[in-house]
Amino acid sequence: MIATEKFRSNIIVKSPTRLVVLDSLRGLAALTVMVHHYLLTFPSIYPYGQEDAPVLVKLFQFSPLHLVWAGYEAVLLFFVLSGFVLSLPVINGKITDYGSFVIKRWTRIWIPYIVVVSVAGLANLLVGHLEVAGMSTWFRGAWQGMNWEGYLNHILLIGDLDRFSAQFIPVVWSLRYEMLASLAFPLLLFLSRSLSWPVIVLVGLILNLLGNLYQGSLKPFQFLLMFLVGILLARHQVKLIQIFRSFPRSSHVPVLALSVGLYICAWLGWHPSRSPVENTLLDWGITLAAALAIIIALSSKTAYNLLTWRPIEWVGRISYSIYLTHTLVMLVVVHVFGNIVPVWLLLIACVPLTLLLSHYTYLWVERPAMRLGKSWTLRQPSQTDSL
Repeated sequence: MIATEKFRSNIIVKSPTRLVVLDSLRGLAALTVMVHHYLLTFPSIYPYGQEDAPVLVKLFQFSPLHLVWAGYEAVLLFFVLSGFVLSLPVINGKITDYGSFVIKRWTRIWIPYIVVVSVAGLANLLVGHLEVAGMSTWFRGAWQGMNWEGYLNHILLIGDLDRFSAQFIPVVWSLRYEMLASLAFPLLLFLSRSLSWPVIVLVGLILNLLGNLYQGSLKPFQFLLMFLVGILLARHQVKLIQIFRSFPRSSHVPVLALSVGLYICAWLGWHPSRSPVENTLLDWGITLAAALAIIIALSSKTAYNLLTWRPIEWVGRISYSIYLTHTLVMLVVVHVFGNIVPVWLLLIACVPLTLLLSHYTYLWVERPAMRLGKSWTLRQPSQTDSL
């Protein structure tokens, strides 16, 4: 009875605090990114779709099993979650000035990110030259050609980070788009308040199409759809939760199956030369899947019980550090021990090592960075321009 009442009182977001279930969902997605990059080290898995790959590998790649290592999909889920969580204070009536928002967001994302990038650069200097036989082209391409230009691009979050990220940690591309969306967040919130939700969705779809068609200067537009969808979910969460709960329980499994199918739609019928229009449609499907996953997480008592299980709560709490550090751990361990210990065994060992490092990165880097951002904003003079 107590658990049921706790579920009912917490499942609809009525305060600006982040729900544990959403942090836990982000944590599970971070784990899939970790598994994704660890599996990319095997030459039978990467490049994708090799004709002579073992049947088990093909099954793992091009079936619902891909759910456990869907890396790109997890990043899109991160963006939708960010749109949801960042919009909650404004939706719940808390006035936040733009300067304070940017400072908190910058310290929250940039400080842990640049610390890990710097450690990765040092590790590259120390052990990156050690060759490991039998690794994939993805692994061999990591930690190559490190230079000061790449490091400066990381510090400023500019330039071709898709190229320079291989010198440090390969996840940094997404953080640039996270920061760009944060800077544009007042505009996104204005759109969500000024236009009807079908028009906002249409705008997001068009921006996503433009970003996919023109991967140069318009590429950031590709991901604004996800942030807009997250804002809409937060704004209409009560109604959406009520709709989901009005469905008979027998429909919950099909809805979950639909979400999973859309989430991994890029791998069902995969082929190596997808057109920009195909990539656009896949982005739309993955974004819809992410939205369904969030509604299920907020609406289902079963999902609530799972996502508030203490180990998963912990993973959710350290999810950003997991995202930042997992490739650093893997590259160091494999470069140092890859010619002595079987790689698959090293990768298994990397999982607890990553969780341990992430725990202390959260305690020693993330939390101080968040406190710093809060202390800086408390010293700022009051401003009239708000989100």
